[in-house]
Amino acid sequence: MPSIIVDKFSMNALRSGCVLLAIWVVSASSLAISDQGSSLLSLDRFSIKGFSRLEQLQRIGNQDVFEEDTQTSLGSNLDGKLEVDWSHDDVSIETISYGKYRSQYHDSDSDMESTAEVREWILGYETDNWQYRLGKQQVAWGKGDYFRIIDVINPLNLTEALIPYLDDYSLGRVPREMLLVEHFQDEVEYQFIVAGKTQRTEYAEDQTNFSVPGFPADSVKADSENLDLALRVRFFIDGTDLDIYAFSGYNPDPLFRLEGSGAQVFTQEHLEKRDVLAVSFARPIALGVLRSDVAYYLDESVQSGNAIEAINKLDALLGLDIQENEWTFNLQATVSQLYNQSDQFIAQDNIKSASALIQKEWSQQRLMSSLVWLYSDLNESSNMLKYNVRYDWRSDSQFEVGVIVFDGPANSMHGMYDD
Repeated sequence: MPSIIVDKFSMNALRSGCVLLAIWVVSASSLAISDQGSSLLSLDRFSIKGFSRLEQLQRIGNQDVFEEDTQTSLGSNLDGKLEVDWSHDDVSIETISYGKYRSQYHDSDSDMESTAEVREWILGYETDNWQYRLGKQQVAWGKGDYFRIIDVINPLNLTEALIPYLDDYSLGRVPREMLLVEHFQDEVEYQFIVAGKTQRTEYAEDQTNFSVPGFPADSVKADSENLDLALRVRFFIDGTDLDIYAFSGYNPDPLFRLEGSGAQVFTQEHLEKRDVLAVSFARPIALGVLRSDVAYYLDESVQSGNAIEAINKLDALLGLDIQENEWTFNLQATVSQLYNQSDQFIAQDNIKSASALIQKEWSQQRLMSSLVWLYSDLNESSNMLKYNVRYDWRSDSQFEVGVIVFDGPANSMHGMYDD
C-alpha cells in the first residue's frame, strides 16, 4: 500500500471533508429532488480533471558501466494527478491529489517505492477587487523557466532530482500552508503572503537513487515553526509586466554545523534567515518577448565545509522568447555572485548557467518535438540535454518518447546524473 504523506493539520481537514462529503451523499437525493438548481451538490458546481501516466525508463550508452552490479534498474513509473474543485457564488474549494509508484524501489524498504499525497487544498473567497486563499498551496514567482531566481516561496522536492519536473515545476515544488491575499486595481495588483512552518527542501534518502553523498542522515533537526512574509506588487505599464518583490523568512535548504565538545559532538541542522528584494519584467519587442529576473539576497547563508557562512548574493536572469509560425525558441542565461564571504570560504562564489529550448509543431499541433539544453558551471561545467517527441493521438491521450543525456564530472551540477 502506498504511504500517505499528509501532515496532521491536512489530515484533520481531510477527515472533516470526508464527513461532510458523506453527509452530502446521504442527502443528495432529497436535495436534488427539492431544488436541483440550488443544491450544493449540483454537478455544475464541480470541476474534475487530472491525468494518469505510465513511464518506462531505460539506460542507453556506456553499457560497460551500466551493466555493473552497482547500477540499479531505472524501471518504470506510474503516476496520476486528480484536481477536484467546488465553487458556490464567491466561495470555492480546490484540492489536488497526486500519487506515484516507482518500480526501481520494489525490492527496497525505502518509502520512495510508492507515495500518495494530498498536495493542495485551498479555501477561497473572491470579491470584485479582492481574493483570499487559505490552505496548503504553492506560489510561483519570477519569469524564469528552469532557474529559481525569485521563486523562493515553496522549496523543491529533490528525491528524484529535477528530471521529472523539467516540463512541470508545479509537481516539483513542496506546497505549504499559507494565507494569500490579492487586491486588484486598474493597472496594479498587490499580493501579500503569510506562510507558517517552514517546509524543508526534500532530498533522496541515504543510499537510494539521487541521494547526496555526504549529506548528514542523523542530524539534530532544527525548529521549523517559523513565519515567512512576502509581498509582490505588479504593474502593467505600456505593455510591460513589471513586478517588485519583497520576502522575509527562512531558507528551506538545511545547513549543518558540528556542535558540542569531546565525545558529545553532533551534527546540528539549521534553517537560516533569508531576506530578498527582487524585480522582474516581461516586455514584447520586435523579436519576441524579453524577460528578466534580478534578486538581491540581503540576508543569506551558505554551507562552507563544516561551517555556515553569512553572505550576500546577487542573482540575475535574462531571457528571450521567439514565436515564429510553428517554431518556438526560448533562450535564458543566469549569473549568481556571492559577496562578503570570509577568507576561509571554500565554495564557488560565481555561478553561471544557461538554457535553450527549441520546439516545433506539426499536424495542426498534434505532433510536437522539443529540444532542451541546460548548462551550469557549478563546481565544473556540465550539460543536460533532453529531446522529446510527443503525439496527441486522441483528444485525451498522448504518447511521448525521448532521451536525456548528461555530461560532466561526477561532482558537477549535471555530472551527478551519470550514475
